[in-house]
Amino acid sequence: MSLKGIIFILTFSLVLTNCQNQTNNPLNIPSGSTSQHSMKGYELYSWRLNNGSWYYALLVGTNRVKIYQEIVAEQLNSLDALKGKINSLSKGEVINWNGLSDQIRDLPILLPEKSVQDEIRKLCEQKGIEIAISP
Repeated sequence: MSLKGIIFILTFSLVLTNCQNQTNNPLNIPSGSTSQHSMKGYELYSWRLNNGSWYYALLVGTNRVKIYQEIVAEQLNSLDALKGKINSLSKGEVINWNGLSDQIRDLPILLPEKSVQDEIRKLCEQKGIEIAISP
């Protein structure tokens, strides 16, 4: 095989390899992250049922108020499940966690006790995720 043929094959292989890498990660999500970057951050909802159990939902942020069905469709049944979801976010993401919302009918949105808030805040700091908690 001629030198031109070898150079052509090597160049073609490099081009294909580069195209394959871009196709597998079109948004350039950092490795170790399983989520896409959210332009409007994430919204964290928490609520407690009469039996004392806490539930959470972490949704992509929007410019509108979420409805009951949207929130409970993404319901996380434990603090550990919430931590797992937060761990899947990329560094630099923003989470807004609001309590006492009367805008969502049939869902008593509130913040859990301060120790739980602090635990989530610490996890976010370790991950490089900004979190704003508003009562």
